[in-house]
Order: sequence, then C-alpha cells, then structure tokens
Amino acid sequence: MTSSKYDRYQLFLGMDLTDTFLNIGDGSGEGADHCELVGGLEVNAVLPGTYMSAPALTGYARHNAGEEFNVRAIAGGSGWYSNPWYECGVKIPWPHEPACMSATPPCWYAYNVSVDNSFNGCTGGQILVKRTEYTSAPYLAVQLCSSTRYKLFLGSSLGASFMNIGDGNGSGQDHCELVGGSEASATVAGDYMNSPSASGTYMYTSDM
Repeated sequence: MTSSKYDRYQLFLGMDLTDTFLNIGDGSGEGADHCELVGGLEVNAVLPGTYMSAPALTGYARHNAGEEFNVRAIAGGSGWYSNPWYECGVKIPWPHEPACMSATPPCWYAYNVSVDNSFNGCTGGQILVKRTEYTSAPYLAVQLCSSTRYKLFLGSSLGASFMNIGDGNGSGQDHCELVGGSEASATVAGDYMNSPSASGTYMYTSDM
C-alpha cells in the first residue's frame, strides 16, 4: 500500500461504523473550528470559501468548538454552513492494509472502498474486504444487506473502484466460493438477466 498522506479532505460524522456518515454544518462561522476533529487548529484552517453555496442537506451541526453536534437541516439557506473540503494543517495517512489480509486464510477488513452501484441491492450497507487467490482481481468487497445477504464486488487494489461480477456459464452461484461458500448452498437473485450494462470482472467456472 502507498504511504502517501493527504492534506485536503472532506469531513463527515456518524453515530457508529455502520451508520450513514453526514456532512457537518457550522452556525457561527465558515467551519474552521471543525479542524479540531482531526487535531488541527482554527488558525491553520484553509477553506474553499464556498460554504454559503452548499445545497440543502441533513447533517451534524454546532455553533462553536467544543460543543456537541446535533443532527438537523444544514446548508441550502438554513443559516448552517457546510464545506466541500478542508485543509487543517494535519496530514491524513492512507490506511495500511492489516497483515492478516495476507495470511492464510486471509481476514476480513472493514474498509469503505468505492463500489459500482449501478446494479446493487445492498447500497448503504457496511463494506468488508479480503484478499482473493486471483491475480487479476486480488481483492473482494462484500456489501452487507442483512445477516445472510450481501453483494459481491472485485477490485485490483483497495484504492480502485470495485466492480460487479459476471458469470458466463450460469447465474453466479459459483461466485460463493469467493466468500468460502459453495454452489449447492447458494441463493441468488432471480433477476440476473435484467442487469444494466456495466464494466466488471467475469468468470466462466470456479476453477482458478
């Protein structure tokens, strides 16, 4: 993985790791005090200057540094201003892949990779990733719908956009081997022939 660090980023807040993270609004300024969330100082904040032009959003808001945040309507003329990015004088490191992902068997890792949502019945669910045994698609991403149902994607790296998976010799039951399952126990959606056109990774059999 790269060791790059980033000095410009967007900030979001959430109630827990499976929650939808929301934008942040400021009721008494441009949002410079939000830099304290990453360990920065207001005096070092660089902001885009477009805080008054954000569309109407639901987000976390407060007036001053140190106050608790509350969920409410922000931006869009509400008087609570929101920014599209921040520079806080604090560099954010790219996350490191845990060593267990290269172990045998590899571990699952909670990481919010980018996935193709063009045919995704689990949009918004928590995403977990693990390594595969395929050199052409070394990473698998699973987005959870429920405790028994999920969507599978493949990607070339954790920083890549993860793509849908196609089957040229069936309806996709053999893809269950990617999560340690079997074709015999697979339950797949019956609308696999109705998916829109998409770029993706494909396989004809479960043989490597």
